[in-house]
Amino acid sequence: MSAVWALCFGQLWALVVDVLFVQPRRRLHAARLGSNYQAGSFSFALRASFPLVLGVLITRAFVVDVVHVPTESMIPALQPGDRLWVDRLAYGLRWPLSGAALAGSTLPRRGEVVVFRYPREPSTAFVKRVIALPGDRVVIDGRRIELNGRPLVRPWPVQRGVVTQSVELDGTAFEVRVDFSKPAAPVALDLVVPAGHLFVMGDNHDHSEDSRHWGHVAEHHLLGRVEQ
Repeated sequence: MSAVWALCFGQLWALVVDVLFVQPRRRLHAARLGSNYQAGSFSFALRASFPLVLGVLITRAFVVDVVHVPTESMIPALQPGDRLWVDRLAYGLRWPLSGAALAGSTLPRRGEVVVFRYPREPSTAFVKRVIALPGDRVVIDGRRIELNGRPLVRPWPVQRGVVTQSVELDGTAFEVRVDFSKPAAPVALDLVVPAGHLFVMGDNHDHSEDSRHWGHVAEHHLLGRVEQ
């Protein structure tokens, strides 16, 4: 998204420079020579393409965006390098920079995959699955996870290698994965998700940095829902 913003603002500044400085000099030069003034092909291209660039910016900022999966944290649902369509209107109309709600603000459902700004570095976008909503109680001890007093996953068999398990949350079915080739993360949590926040996790539990490690995601950090 930053590249689109940079393109739009770069073209805006080029247009301002062209209108305020370049074209007046061309008019003055044409007047001195007694010739007809012509804006030039570069100026025409700037003026003709700016509405298109602006339209793309508005679309990606408010309606739909495209992101790439950078890591393996969402395997098996998403693979590194996957291109994802993000519905930016799924949770209401929001300001693209601050995330403040403009209209129709809603929260995701449990089980949905969302894109959000990483709380510790808001310029970075993360992709994770929503596990718990405001008021939900989450208890985690290593690979044991409980949501509102019920196990999120069945007890894992003690074995080597990678194991997957089917899970359903609020009508959304997905698979989670653990890797017994590495020890379980030493995570012990017992918390209630505060108002205006979400608890998110990657489906690839042993290869994901998520709310277990750095806390909740604030509602205003939401960018949209992944359309799969």
